[in-house]
Amino acid sequence: MKCPFCRRETPENFVEKHHLTPKYKKGKEVIYLCCDCGDQIHLLFSNFYNGSCNKEELKEYIKNVRKKYYAKE
Repeated sequence: MKCPFCRRETPENFVEKHHLTPKYKKGKEVIYLCCDCGDQIHLLFSNFYNGSCNKEELKEYIKNVRKKYYAKE
């Protein structure tokens, strides 16, 4: 599977299911991410739904991972 965030090929045992809207808000739509991106999202967006997230940090993380693994892009 290729992680939709960092685009790295990820073995199935390192893939995590994440709800796009938290389950406590009755979110049903899910996305599958590599463990690294999933962990990073939880670190940066733990307070996403109360308005105190930092989207720029996540963008920077994704940009750096892509640059590291895909220097041609």
